[in-house]
Amino acid sequence: MKSTLTTIQVILSALFVFSCGGSASDKPKDVAVSEIKESENMDSKGGNTCLLGYSDKLDQLLTLDAAAGFTALPANAAKVSYSKVMKNTASHSIKYSWIGDRKRSMKDAGMDMVLPVKEQIELHGIKEKTLTEFKASHRAPTNEEIRKRDKAVNDALDGKSGKKEINENLEKLDKMKVDKSTQKGVAQNMGNVFAKVAMAYEDVAGLGDAASWNSFERRLYVLDNGVEISLSVDLSADESVNKKKAVLILTQLLSKCD
Repeated sequence: MKSTLTTIQVILSALFVFSCGGSASDKPKDVAVSEIKESENMDSKGGNTCLLGYSDKLDQLLTLDAAAGFTALPANAAKVSYSKVMKNTASHSIKYSWIGDRKRSMKDAGMDMVLPVKEQIELHGIKEKTLTEFKASHRAPTNEEIRKRDKAVNDALDGKSGKKEINENLEKLDKMKVDKSTQKGVAQNMGNVFAKVAMAYEDVAGLGDAASWNSFERRLYVLDNGVEISLSVDLSADESVNKKKAVLILTQLLSKCD
């Protein structure tokens, strides 16, 4: 179990480096140029100080009563989970969930399973971010970018990443006698999940300075004056219902800082 967890952690670190290292210069030329035209200052961040002021009090930005009102579910039946495990408030989140009657089919270890699904909305950590950073991290990658990422991860597993920290971590797996085929199998499976998440982004117009909905995560990301806020909504099996509800909620939350 320990070796499996260590393998996953190391592979995750490699995938994170090669999946999130994009920048405007890595994009197709026409995309980068069009984005530069959208804003005179792509690199400013932290301008919405009002929104940042809620970073350590997410429960005041999205209250229990407001969450119940948005979901049309009783406040006294909600489970409230305010995660503050990490010191950095960007990693905090507040989740309101209700026991419902929905179920979701999924496959785990080759077995078909039907699991109960909670009705829930979750406000994630508020963070400073430039428009350039937002556009780079919340967009669907090109096939070429996916190919390059997969090659980079495979090179890393073969000790050819050129990144000292990753090579040192991968050496730990070798010392634990985790064979290369296992390492690459884990990398491929996790890479497929990363790809599904990345390919699920779609732009949302008319919200903040930029907004993107991720259908895989059921999560809406919005950038407003150099500050990112995001909300996960899982209230329906219909993606469009979750998306519309997320847009409605974040629109009202952002209005607190107009």
